[in-house]
Order: sequence, then C-alpha cells, then structure tokens
Amino acid sequence: MTITEAAACGTPAVVTRIAGHVDAVVDGESGLLVADERELAGQMRRLVGDTELHERLSAGARERAGRLTWSATAIGTLSALAEEAGIRPR
Repeated sequence: MTITEAAACGTPAVVTRIAGHVDAVVDGESGLLVADERELAGQMRRLVGDTELHERLSAGARERAGRLTWSATAIGTLSALAEEAGIRPR
C-alpha cells in the first residue's frame, strides 16, 4: 500500500521482485524492480542521478497509482468471481 501511496504523489519506487511489489510497480514504467540488495543500491543511485529517468518514472507512477483504486480493485474482484461463477457482468 505504501508503494502505491508514494506513487500517487509522483514518487517512483525502487523495490525488490516480491509479491505485492510486482503488482504495484511496472518495471521501467512506474519504478524499478530489482533482484537483490546490491542491485537495489545501484538502481537507487541511478534514479537519483538521472533527472530524465526520475521524471518519466514519476509520471508513470502517478498513472499506475490512478489505476490501483479501491473501486477498481472491487470491480476486478467481482468480475473475476462472476466469471468464475459463469455469470456475465453487465
């Protein structure tokens, strides 16, 4: 949740590739996904030192966060349940 909240403020994240993070961050579009601590430090330095990258990821982070709303989550969940139950959504 904190990654999405930061994204809504235009703060791109540099995060490890674990469940939750990979749902919140699109690598290279709304933040950077990394494999380990060593890569984490390097990508953080990259993001801080590259203004163009930071601005692009910042815009992408805001866009991504705008799609991760409670309403969108509820609609997606209900649609998946309805599909599984064989009910067509309206």
